[in-house]
Amino acid sequence: MKLDWNQIWKDAFRESRLTSDNYYDNEERAKSYDDSENIWIDGRKRAEKLSSDPSWSVLDIGSGPGILTVPLAHRARAVTAVEPSFPMISCLKRHLDEENLSDVEIINSRWEDVSSEEMEAHDLVIASYSLNFEDIREALLKMNRLAKKRVVLYWFAGTANWELIRMDLFSKIHNRKLAPFPKCNVICNLLYDLGLYPDVEVLYGAVSHY
Repeated sequence: MKLDWNQIWKDAFRESRLTSDNYYDNEERAKSYDDSENIWIDGRKRAEKLSSDPSWSVLDIGSGPGILTVPLAHRARAVTAVEPSFPMISCLKRHLDEENLSDVEIINSRWEDVSSEEMEAHDLVIASYSLNFEDIREALLKMNRLAKKRVVLYWFAGTANWELIRMDLFSKIHNRKLAPFPKCNVICNLLYDLGLYPDVEVLYGAVSHY
């Protein structure tokens, strides 16, 4: 029997959710994330390795405070940042002002609510640790439709220490288990079923948290 990898993702996604709300709609959480020096160092390193052409346009899905948007805005022709959290957008706007960057369009929306018919295609589409979609199949297909040249995804291969702590605390407080997030093996198998064959690179020491 052929496995339905989208359904496997959906089931794991639902069982790993603490709440249906956006975690970073909370201003303190967004600020705490933005204040982390390590994530900015990591973002600059990853932006440099992406080596986007100066003539390219970039679509950054779930941009947060601009970990990749800001350094890529220095390297690309234009960047579109899609971000559902108002507090994160406030952080992003501040960083853009600080670095005098005007080639960034900000769309305050969930990726699920963005219409691929209404948005222009971009040369490079990125989703950096932002694959918090219940229907991962449709989310990935939309990215592929809007990418002229390539899509770059960053996601987890194993269970991070912060996720282990999260699951342990949840079980102690609520007396029931919280499942781990679905991992990149599900994404790879789903992409193969869709006829999309990704190049996979393991990043050691990359910094991210939910």
